[in-house]
Amino acid sequence: MVVVLMLGLGAVAQAHELAHSVHPDAPAQTEQFAFLVGDWDCAMKALTPDGKDTVEIQAQWSGRYILGGWAIQDHWYSERSGVGGWGTNIRWWNTEISRWENSWLNSRANDRIHYYSDQVGETMVMIGGEGDSAFGPYVDRNTFFDISEAAFRWRKDRSFDGGESWVENVSAMLCTQREAS
Repeated sequence: MVVVLMLGLGAVAQAHELAHSVHPDAPAQTEQFAFLVGDWDCAMKALTPDGKDTVEIQAQWSGRYILGGWAIQDHWYSERSGVGGWGTNIRWWNTEISRWENSWLNSRANDRIHYYSDQVGETMVMIGGEGDSAFGPYVDRNTFFDISEAAFRWRKDRSFDGGESWVENVSAMLCTQREAS
């Protein structure tokens, strides 16, 4: 009985360790989104749907390795006017196409949005999120930049002409590492 319990605890400890680190056999690119692993407090500014005003939103973002360290899942939560907004991303390096794939699931929209991501210099750039708005069909470009252990910035740009031109800063966030409690 003690041996079984010890083996079980060892498996739990190993699973816990893998939740906080990349798997040793995972593609090296898995580390490109590693900056998201942790807990973050975010201050966001976003254009209203009509594009005339800006709102300020507080949000929380947290990321963890999943699938034994082969992928990253991050959760995002904000509350605006008493209404919560939740979402989760699953990010994995697709070795067949040598790119990141991201699936965003949004609680309010009840849909899945797909992005491809690439490291461009010191930034991570996500393209996708096609949708429809009052201004017509669009595609999004989300960029992570100014990345450090203590903070990162995120910006959403939107194109209404298939990526030929971009409306910049549709929304933007500064996320800082949450203090351990």
